[in-house]
This record gives sequence, C-alpha cells and structure tokens, in this order.
Amino acid sequence: MINALLPIGSGRSGRLLIESRVLVIHYVGNPQTSAKANRNYWLNSGTSAHFVIDMDGTILRAVPENEQAQHVGTFKPTEFCCKILGDDVIKRGLQNQYCIGIELCHPTWEGEYTNETLLSLNELISELTRNYPTLKWLATHKDLTGKECDYWFNENPAELDKLAEKYNLFTRRSA
Repeated sequence: MINALLPIGSGRSGRLLIESRVLVIHYVGNPQTSAKANRNYWLNSGTSAHFVIDMDGTILRAVPENEQAQHVGTFKPTEFCCKILGDDVIKRGLQNQYCIGIELCHPTWEGEYTNETLLSLNELISELTRNYPTLKWLATHKDLTGKECDYWFNENPAELDKLAEKYNLFTRRSA
C-alpha cells in the first residue's frame, strides 16, 4: 500500500469518522485510468475515497481510514442506507462519517476488474475488517444512494455476496 494522502481541504476534511460501519465499493467510471490519476483528480473535485486500487493491484491510500472521505453524500439515500445508518444520520447528512470508500480502476466501461485489482481488494478488506471490528456491511455506492456505481458488482451481486461472506460482512441482500 502506498500512502498518497490528499492535503486537507482537497476532498479531505480532516474530520474523524464517527464509526466505521460500512465498506463502500465504487468504480472510478473512467476506464483505463490509473489509481494515481484518479487520486489526483480528487485534488480539485471536492470528492474522495479512502483507497483507490489500480488495475495492476497497487493500492493508494488517499484519506486515512479513520477520517471522513467524500464518497457517499450524493443522490437520494436508499431505504437500505436508512436501515443500516439510521434516519438521523441521513437527515443530518452524515453518511460519509460511517463509511470507508474503496474505488476500483477498471479496463472497460462495463467495469469488470482485473485479477490483480480483485486480489488487492481482498487483501484490503481483510486488513480493514481485522483493524475495524465495527465494520459490518459491504455495499456498493448504488446500494446506498441509487447512483449507478459500482457497475460490475451491481451486475454480479452474487460476487459481492461471496466477498462479504468471506469476511463475515453483510450486504443489502443479506439484510
């Protein structure tokens, strides 16, 4: 893992998470781009995730996992999001203070991932669930907000379920 921390004020607020409850999978949405390019985009976008995994499996840490990243505050919260985070959290717009975001680079618009990306995703989830026992959920961005993100796991929900089961996490389908 490479520390490529964003400076405070560029998609990184420096505010601490209240509690790590949900791992949120995103896809970068722009095929054939690198983790570094996506991390650098966040410098001026006001958005971010904690991690971005390249197609070669390289993991960049852009925001410390105990801080808030800006990755699940858009679109309308889903019923599932309200169920796992609570109406008060949603009403106050605090979703990002309970979620760790992982962006995945992909070679095609369909978002299918390389084996290297998936291996690194597994390693990262293993480390995060070991270090943060309050993590109980694995979700896609779409699961929480309705935004069409992560394409591949949303088209292959059984794969997300298998990944969650491997690390003793729950998904929308197991709620």
